[in-house]
Formats: sequence, C-alpha cells, structure tokens
Amino acid sequence: MRLIHWFYLALVFLTLVQIPVYENDVTGNTLNAYHLLLPIGLILGATRIHRLTLNLEMCFFISMACTTMFTYWVYGYNIRGILLVFAGAACVAGADWVHRTTVDERKQTLRIIFWMTIIAIIARNVMYHGELATIYSREKSNSPVWFLASGGPNLESTHLGMLAALLVGTSLFLPSLAIAAITSVLMLSRAGVIACLAASCFWIAENRRNPYRIGFLLIALIGATTYVMLLAGGRHEDQLTQRFDIKAEQRLADQRQGRLAIWKSASQQITSNPLGHGAGNGFAMMNRDLDHFYRENNSHNIFIDLTMDGGVQSTLLLLMIVFANLRQPLTRMDSCTRLVWIYFLLGMFEFTGYDIIGWFFIGASSASRALAKQAIDEQQDALPPADTNIGSIDDMMSLPSPGEVTDDGPQIDEGKPQPSARDKITADDEQWWAIDMDRIRHSA
Repeated sequence: MRLIHWFYLALVFLTLVQIPVYENDVTGNTLNAYHLLLPIGLILGATRIHRLTLNLEMCFFISMACTTMFTYWVYGYNIRGILLVFAGAACVAGADWVHRTTVDERKQTLRIIFWMTIIAIIARNVMYHGELATIYSREKSNSPVWFLASGGPNLESTHLGMLAALLVGTSLFLPSLAIAAITSVLMLSRAGVIACLAASCFWIAENRRNPYRIGFLLIALIGATTYVMLLAGGRHEDQLTQRFDIKAEQRLADQRQGRLAIWKSASQQITSNPLGHGAGNGFAMMNRDLDHFYRENNSHNIFIDLTMDGGVQSTLLLLMIVFANLRQPLTRMDSCTRLVWIYFLLGMFEFTGYDIIGWFFIGASSASRALAKQAIDEQQDALPPADTNIGSIDDMMSLPSPGEVTDDGPQIDEGKPQPSARDKITADDEQWWAIDMDRIRHSA
C-alpha cells in the first residue's frame, strides 16, 4: 500500500474509533485525533482541484457558509461553528479517498480497520478491566472511562454497526455484526440495534439468492441475542425494552427535557427564523430565548439542527443529498452508500449534523456515483456508430428469406436457422453493450 493509502486508513479508523486529544470540562467540547488529520485530507483533496465539481455537497456547504457570514452581525459567532469547517474537510477527503483508490483497495483498508478495531476494544477492556460493568451498561461511574466514540455507549455501538455495514460482501461481515449486536444489547443502545438491523438488511439484499445463508444469519442473531439476555438477566431485558418505549420520552417531555421537548421548542425557533442563525448558533439561540435550559447541546436530529443553523435553504440541499443516495437500489449500492443510509436513518434521532463519519462517507458516496456515471458515459461513447446506409425499413424487410436464390450470392442454407435483418443490424451493438455493462458493474 502507498503512503497515502495508510493515511486514509488512519483517518477512517480514527473516525470510527475516536481517540480524544483534549476535552473541555466546562463546555464538553472534545478535540479528537481525527481533527488533526482532516486538514491534511483537505490539502490532498485540494491538490486534485480539477476533480472538485459544483455538486450538491459543495452547494450545501456554500449555503451554510453564506448563512453563517450573513448572520454573524446579528447573532455573533459560536465556537461550535468550526465543526462546519471540519465537516467540509471530511467531505472533500472522502471524495479524494475514492478518487485515489480502487474498490479492492478500499475493501482491504476496511478489513485492516476491522482488526484494528478489535485490538482497540481488547486494549480498552484491559485498561479499564475494573470498570467493565460500567462500560457495558448504562450505570454511571465516578471514574472516567474511555468509549470508542466521544458520545459514549450509544455512539460506540452505532459506529460498530456502521463498520458491519461497510464490511457487507466480505468474510468479516458476520463477526463484525456479532460484535456490534452484542455490544448494542449490553450497552442498551437503541441506535446500535437499529444500525445492526440495517446492516443485516444490506447483507440479505446482497445474498437474496441464497436462502440458506439468510436463514443462518437470522438464527445466529436470534440465538446470540437470547444468550446475551439470559446471561444479563431479566432486569437487563426489561431495561432494553424500556429503551424503545416512547412513554419514557413523553415523561421527559412533561419535565421539559428530552428529545420530544427539544423538537417542539426547535420547531418554534425555526418558525420564528426560517433562514437560520449560523453554524453552531441555532441551539444556543433557542436556549437563550427559552425560559428554561436544555442540558444537551444539540437536538439529536441532524435535519432540525441544520435547519436552525443554516435555514430552510440549506436543509433543502441536504434533502437533495439524501434523495441522491436513497434512489440507489439496495442490491447495487456500494459500502460507502450503505453507511450514508444508516447515517441519515439514525440522524433523525441521533448525531449533530456535523459528524465527521457521516460527511466523510457522504463525500465518498458522491465520488463513487460520479465515477460510475463517468464510466458509463465513456463506454457509451466507445460504442461503434450505427450504420446509416442500411436503407429504409421496407428495404430491410425485403432482404432474401432462407432458401431464396439471390443474384449476388449463393443460396442460403435452408436447414440452418438464420437471424432476421433487424437482429443482424443490432447484434454487434447489443454484444458491445452487454460486455461493457458487465465490466462497469464489476468495477463499481
């Protein structure tokens, strides 16, 4: 592998397994190791500036940046606005990763990342062996512990489920799914369970013609979940069930806390200012205008957060990005698009909208679609031109039939089936098209 491949391997790994470098105890903001690598990824992407096109992602970041600059004179600047710069750098780096690597090289990178993640989990469990009960539960601890993601057990389980989705189509999918599912159940993570279910759906779509493998996967998932539940006991099972109970969120809403209460307040804030408050400012302005204070620093919904920050104009561009990814059928999408699906799905009740792991693979998915479209256009241009001197339809239909003696050639073999005139004209073109489409399908 080339040096640049090792750089992107480290960047993708550090977006999944987040190693904190600095954490502010007052604001809760964290500087992770991948933040130090993103400027390098942005520079690498800028060196290939000829590949940067005015696509939907670029328009989205331009809209967010313009809104932030225009609203600065009214609402000021929030330090969380720097997340927009990192998200844009991640999007450019993801696109550059796809342009610089092949499909096989990216699969090799993801396989190495899987084993590095296993090593990270083992190292964490050894370092905090006395706090394992705290790590693999939702109990609070007086001593700090390290989760594989800055957001705690929810994001750790989600990232493991995303890694499983990236490994669909490889021999490491089932082990990665098992680790993600068991971790999600033990950590009582709703998002992790949903990510595992989404990864399983992608795998089933990939292996839809092999019912035995699908049956094995379902039996293995049910058996593993039952076994973990039996080990954890009935109390843990009740807690996991309660995590999916909407009544708990309603009780928090009655106390003017939780997602439902935040979403209600955010909708009022968006109605009062639909053009946005600037990157990182929306939630802070909402908290300032309310007569009570929310403990969170985001609404746990990327669409609401980005609407409060960038306005409805930026959200419309975001929805167009969502549609561009959702229009691909399950059976034909690549690993990057699978992760983007999970990101947008979980983004309705998790994430902030500036998540590096989401925007890196959004950029990678966009570049992958652009390369596939470019390959199809090149193959169509390479097709042989149609013969324009074939005459009219009547001339074609008046060609000699089998068994008829012609003036300029021998008698056609009557016993051998002969193709029609139309088949003779289009046979070569269809053969070229079939070969080229097969080549594009395998390369994409």
